[in-house]
Amino acid sequence: MHITKITFKPWQMVLVLSAWLTFVYNGALLYSLPQRYQLTHINAVIAITVVLFLLNGLLAAALIWPRIWRLSAIIIIALSALSFYFTQQYGVYIDSDMLINVLETDWSESSALVTPALLISLAVFAILPSVLLYFIQIEWPQRHRHLVLQQLLLVCGLLIGLATTAAIWYQPLSSLVRNHRELKHQVIPLNWISASVSLVKSKAHLPAAYADLTADARKTDVQPGDHHRVMVLIIGETARADHFSINGYDRNTTPRLQQLVADGSVINFGAVAACGTATAISLPCLLSYQNRDQFDATTARNSSSLLDVAQAAGYHVVWIDNNSGCKDMCNRVTTIDLSHADTDPLCAERDYCNDRILTRALQQQLQSINQDTLIVLHMIGSHGPAYYQRSLLTDKLFQSECSSNSFDQCSTEQIVNSYDNSLRSTDAVIAESIALLSQSNLETTLLYVSDHGESLGEYGTFLHGMPYWLAPAAQREVPMLLWLSNSYQENQQINRSCLTSAATTAVSHDNIFHSVLGLLEVTSPLYRASLDLTHGCGQFDAHTTG
Repeated sequence: MHITKITFKPWQMVLVLSAWLTFVYNGALLYSLPQRYQLTHINAVIAITVVLFLLNGLLAAALIWPRIWRLSAIIIIALSALSFYFTQQYGVYIDSDMLINVLETDWSESSALVTPALLISLAVFAILPSVLLYFIQIEWPQRHRHLVLQQLLLVCGLLIGLATTAAIWYQPLSSLVRNHRELKHQVIPLNWISASVSLVKSKAHLPAAYADLTADARKTDVQPGDHHRVMVLIIGETARADHFSINGYDRNTTPRLQQLVADGSVINFGAVAACGTATAISLPCLLSYQNRDQFDATTARNSSSLLDVAQAAGYHVVWIDNNSGCKDMCNRVTTIDLSHADTDPLCAERDYCNDRILTRALQQQLQSINQDTLIVLHMIGSHGPAYYQRSLLTDKLFQSECSSNSFDQCSTEQIVNSYDNSLRSTDAVIAESIALLSQSNLETTLLYVSDHGESLGEYGTFLHGMPYWLAPAAQREVPMLLWLSNSYQENQQINRSCLTSAATTAVSHDNIFHSVLGLLEVTSPLYRASLDLTHGCGQFDAHTTG
C-alpha cells in the first residue's frame, strides 16, 4: 500500500514545529495571560506570542537536519507534552529543583501520577504528532553547504525578528517579564530545557570526594551504666502547618496531639519555614549544617550530615524509611527500609505502607536499646496525589474522599477531605510514638517536623515543588513539635517556659541541625548555639558556639 507523504522544505518544517510548540503547548497559557496577570492591553500577549514563536523557531532550526530531525522532534514533542500535562493538571512550575525531585522519585511515588488523564494527554499531544511525523518528508538541498546557508539565513531572520519585536513591544514585554519572573517556569519547552541545563551544570561541579566534618564531635554528658538516652526524629512528608488543628485549623485533624499540647506534654512550634518545597531539597537541607540561604544540595549530599555527627559522637543511629529514601543523607548509618513490606496488612493495596508500620518498628528498636541512640522515622505522611492511601479506615473522618489519583475526577472539597484524613494518620503515628517512649524507662525525646507543605488547589495549584521564591505559604510552612520525657526534663533541669518562649520565635529548618545536637548533648565545630532552640533552657549548654 502506497502512503502519500507531505513534503516540506527545511524552513517550512521549522515553522511548522515552532507553531506546534507555541500554540499547542502554550496556547492555554497565552489565553490566560490577560486574566492571570491583569493585563489591560493586548500588546503584551501579542508580544509574548511572537517571541515564543521565534524562540521555538530557533530551537526547531537546531533540530531540523538530515538523519536526526525526526527523532529530535519526537523527543522535544514528548517531553513538552509531559510538561504541558503537569503544568495544566497540577499547576506545577518546572525548574531544576522540580527535575531533581522527579529524577529521585521512585516508582511507587511516580506510579500514582500515571492516570487515565495522563495517558490520554500523551496520546493526543505526544504520540499522535509523533506518528504524523512519519507522513512528512523533507526536501533537502542537493548540496550540504546549501542547507547550511539556508539554515543560517533562517536563523538570522529569526534573530532579526526577535530584535524587531523587542524594539516594538519593549515596554509591555519588559514589564511582563520583570514583574512575573515565574513565566520562564511555565513556558514550554523553555522551562524544562532551562531546568535541564541548570541541573547538568550543577552536577558538573560535584565534589571530588566525601568531606568528613565529624572531627571533634563528642557527647558532653556520658551516661553512666545502662542509663541510655534515645531521641526519635520523625520527618514528616507534605504536611502543611495550616491544616494542623493544633495550629488553629478549624477541622480536627490532630485530635491526639491536641490533647498532648493541652496538658503541656508537647511544645508546638506552629508554622515553621521549610528549607525547600520538595523532598529532594528540603530533606538534605534540614539534616545539613548549612542554612537555607547558603544551601547547596551537592555539598550537603557529599559531606557529613546531622546523622554522621551524632554517630561520630557515640550515638547508634538508625534510619527507618517508609518513603523514597534519605537522598544520600543516611548512607553511613544503619538503614531499615519498610516502604514495600508487601506481605504486611498495613501495606496491602497501597503504593506505600501506612505509617503505623514505623511505630511498630520503633517499638522493636526500643526493646533492644543498649546504647545512646538516635532513631529517625521517615514518613510517607500526606504524599499526593494518592492522599486517600495514606490513612486507614479509622482515620477517615472527613467524607466524601477523593479516592482517585486524578484530581480532575474529584472536587476540591473531596481532595481536601482525603488530605486531612491523611493528617489524622500522622497525628496517630506521632502520638503512638510518644506513648511508646513515655512507657520506657529510658531518657527519651521526640522531635517531629515535616519536610515541606502542599498546595490543595489554591490559585489553581496542586502538589508541591514550586520555586521557593514563588511558592505559597501552603508549600513553605510546615508543622513542628517537641516532646521530652519526664526523666529527660529532670536530669537536664529543663526550663519548659524557656522552650515555650523559643517556640514563639521565628523558627525554620535551619534550627533542626543545631537543636538536635543540643538535645543530644553533642558538641561539634559545626554547632551554632544561636540556632539551637534549646540553648539556655537546661544544663546542657557546654557546646562550641561556632
